[in-house]
Amino acid sequence: MAAENQTPDGERVIDLPWVRQRLAYSQTKLSALQLLNWQMVSALESGELQPADASAAKVYGTETAIDVVAALLEVLGIGGILRLDLPEHCSPGTWSICIGMAS
Repeated sequence: MAAENQTPDGERVIDLPWVRQRLAYSQTKLSALQLLNWQMVSALESGELQPADASAAKVYGTETAIDVVAALLEVLGIGGILRLDLPEHCSPGTWSICIGMAS
């Protein structure tokens, strides 16, 4: 979406520094979460996984999801919240947040 859409000045959205920063931030956070999950799998397989480790990973995962959604919604704007192609999910006075690729 950001690579295809253009600003009113004709510049691609993906070329805007603040958009690239939000995308890099999101990728970094998700990569760190993936590494943390791999570490937990390794600890589980070796019998060294502690409840505190699992709790910390859950908290980090939740915070990461919130941070990444917020960063990506900055890039997408209102189009990232409202899904006009899904009228059955929208009723007057409600908001719907859809995460994922639009078909």
